[in-house]
Amino acid sequence: MINVSDIVREITVFCEKNADPKLVEKYSRYFTEGYDAYGIDQKAMEAFREERFPEWTSALAIKDVYALTGELFRLGKYEFAGFGVWMLARYKKEWDKSQLPLIREWLDQYIKNWAHCDVLCGEIVTEFIRGGAADYRDLAPWLVSDSRWTRRAVPVSLWKTITPVNVVELLEFLRPLTRDAERVVGQGMGWFLREAWKRVPAPVEDYLLSIKDYALRIMIQYATEKMTKEQKERYRKAK
Repeated sequence: MINVSDIVREITVFCEKNADPKLVEKYSRYFTEGYDAYGIDQKAMEAFREERFPEWTSALAIKDVYALTGELFRLGKYEFAGFGVWMLARYKKEWDKSQLPLIREWLDQYIKNWAHCDVLCGEIVTEFIRGGAADYRDLAPWLVSDSRWTRRAVPVSLWKTITPVNVVELLEFLRPLTRDAERVVGQGMGWFLREAWKRVPAPVEDYLLSIKDYALRIMIQYATEKMTKEQKERYRKAK
């Protein structure tokens, strides 16, 4: 009977056998926080996934998959997180909001770079909300986490859920983060605002005017990235 430890061991052996230091060197420049990776070709990872996941998913219950994914994030290797997220995504029909504290725990304790944060948000947390397993308000405790990655996770998880109906509500929900001093949070907020502006410009423009004099400049920069030069001028910080 396959268990979590067996799967972690098998993933580790695969990664060690397929490690490529040249790929580590190539991608490390994108990670100012550090890049602890084996350097595995994406196609090789996907082939391994397609070969082994059917047996693993037939053996593991949802609680085991959470334990597996948590352990893979804890171990910290870049590729491990991908396998964990892929596994958890296969159990979408069994997700419910009682599991969100586990995901927050990973963000609070184990996430150390933007890529792990964003893939966990985009593939899992966003889909919790879009699929109805949770509501965006369930992320309210994340807004005040000590972890910058947990705070970043909120806007990054929500931008795909923006509609003309909920945009103002989401903007107000995220307002506490407009005063966040962490660059990665500012980038995440700027990303959300840029995507919201592309969908529903007017309320976002009002919002930007209300925060332009105190929000991080990186937030405003990201938010106005798709605007014309003339439009961007409106959101310069007052002298």
